Amino acid sequence: MWKDNILWDREVEDNLKLEFLKWFEELISLKNLPVSRCFSPVISGQQNLNLHTFCDASQFAYAAAVFVRIEYSAVVHVNLLAAKSRVDPIKTVTIPRLQLLAATMGARLCKSVLSALQWDSVKQRYWTNCTTVLSWIQREELWSAFVNNIVQEVREQTDPTSWKYLTGVHNPADLPSRGCSAHQFLCIRW
Repeated sequence: MWKDNILWDREVEDNLKLEFLKWFEELISLKNLPVSRCFSPVISGQQNLNLHTFCDASQFAYAAAVFVRIEYSAVVHVNLLAAKSRVDPIKTVTIPRLQLLAATMGARLCKSVLSALQWDSVKQRYWTNCTTVLSWIQREELWSAFVNNIVQEVREQTDPTSWKYLTGVHNPADLPSRGCSAHQFLCIRW
C-alpha cells in the first residue's frame, strides 16, 4: 500500500483487500500453535552450550534468529531465544546487500541475547546461505563504502571465522525472510 501511494484514510480495494482478509481469517488458526517459552540455561550434567545465529534475506524481508543448543547426558536440546525481521527498504537493494543487512541484524541480536543472559564465554556460530556475505566478512579487502561500513560492524561484534555457510532449505531464518501463511507456519518445524 505504501508503494502504491494509498492514502491512510482511503479504503483498500481489489486484490490488496482480498489478500488482507485472507491473512486476517487465517490468524485464528495460530491459536493452536504451541510455543515453548520455558528455557533453563543451567542444566545438571551440561556438557556443551552454544548459540547459533541464522541470517537470511529475500526480495520481501531480511531476518535473523538466535537458537541455543545445549548438550547433556547424550541429549541435545535446541530452543529459539530471539528472532527479528524487517521488510526490505522501499529503495531497491540487491539480495547480497540485503543478506549483509541480515548478518548485521544477526550479530546485533546475538550480542543482545548474550548481554541479557549475561553469558560471557559462550561459543557462537553464525550461519548464512550467501557466499558473497561470507567473503565480505571473512576477507580483509576494501569494499564499497556501504559494504565496508556494515562489514566493519559485523567484524567488531563477531569473530569472522565463526561465520559458516548453510543451504537455504536448512536455514531457519529463511521462513521469516520470505513469509508464509498461518497454515504453512503450523506445518513447519521452526
